[in-house]
Amino acid sequence: MLDAKHRQAVSVAKDRKGVIRMNADFARNCRYGLTLQEHRIIYYTVLKSQMVKRPFQPITFSVKEFSALCGISETGTYTTLRKLTKKLLSKVVEYVFMDEEKGLTLLQAQWLSAAEYHLKEGTVTIVLNPYVEPIFRKYKQYTETEFAFLCKFSCQYSERLYELLKSLAWDKNPVVDFEIDDLRERLGLKQDGEKKAIDKYPNFKDFRARILDPTMEEINQYTDLDIDFREKRGPHNKVERVIFSVRKKANYIPLADRIAKGEFDKAPDALTEE
Repeated sequence: MLDAKHRQAVSVAKDRKGVIRMNADFARNCRYGLTLQEHRIIYYTVLKSQMVKRPFQPITFSVKEFSALCGISETGTYTTLRKLTKKLLSKVVEYVFMDEEKGLTLLQAQWLSAAEYHLKEGTVTIVLNPYVEPIFRKYKQYTETEFAFLCKFSCQYSERLYELLKSLAWDKNPVVDFEIDDLRERLGLKQDGEKKAIDKYPNFKDFRARILDPTMEEINQYTDLDIDFREKRGPHNKVERVIFSVRKKANYIPLADRIAKGEFDKAPDALTEE
């Protein structure tokens, strides 16, 4: 028989089961900067709407259950979630795609249309912006992400790098090459200011220590990919490019199943968002 701790782990893992599919072209080319908790809100809502066969319709769920699932402290749960959804209401995704009728199209849209809290019932209704629905439609080329990854990642850039590498690294092309500035922009580290773009961690040593190393460690530990990278230097020994080697794991076991078997003592881990 399972002890109480193991039963709880199985229950949590069951809630986390589910796969998010998105357009591979979007994963490769989009520009956005979501934190892990914001990712969790968006993906959990998409997943729940798919489970009840009402894709992109308003979804209501328990604030307490969602907070436990995503590692939000019980103290000030409503306050924390309110702040997250409020920020999401102002977050914009930018995406260039080919529309069958309109041709080449640039989309700028907010992720959420509304978030309505029902204090008496202890629930929240999340309304996703219908303009971002095409991102999650079924396409010939798509990228899959287990929701459980989002519940175990503790570095806010792990999910973005995972989706980016998975969408770019096909079986016949396991090497992905980025210019440093391009990679920073794709990860949401370049912010447009009034005068010029502001970079987080402009020094590569800091960029590697704070971003690349921890994301690579988490991707290798939790996901279906094994990745490594090397630096390519230019004049004055300055790092100009990062070259990733990407391999799919053989006999991969879904993360939610590993959690249910007690492989991890706790989940999700504490976040290191900025």
